[in-house]
Amino acid sequence: MNRRRMTLKQLALMLCMALTAAHAAPGRIRGELTFSFYGVAQVRECGTQRPIEFGVMESKPYFSFLKRHDEIAGPEKRPILVEAEGEVNRSSEGRWILHQPRIVSMQQGKCEAPR
Repeated sequence: MNRRRMTLKQLALMLCMALTAAHAAPGRIRGELTFSFYGVAQVRECGTQRPIEFGVMESKPYFSFLKRHDEIAGPEKRPILVEAEGEVNRSSEGRWILHQPRIVSMQQGKCEAPR
């Protein structure tokens, strides 16, 4: 009986680990870039329109990201289309967060309208 309990505990632990891994799976997002009033970068994902905030970035990549954004947007504040990688999951407040975002591409543009 004791051996059976251990097996059930192990199975429960493995299930919890699998669910956690699926919940915080690495992903790639693509969408229109905006900044909140507080300066937090946010991407409105193409297709789903789901708002995803950028999580914490290291200083050097963050300042390179801001510089590149300013160059592309220009004084006209043109729309920016960004593609980024990182772990996407929900915060305790229910917001979608892209943790440790890595910018794959950034260019002038908008999401294409569905046909």
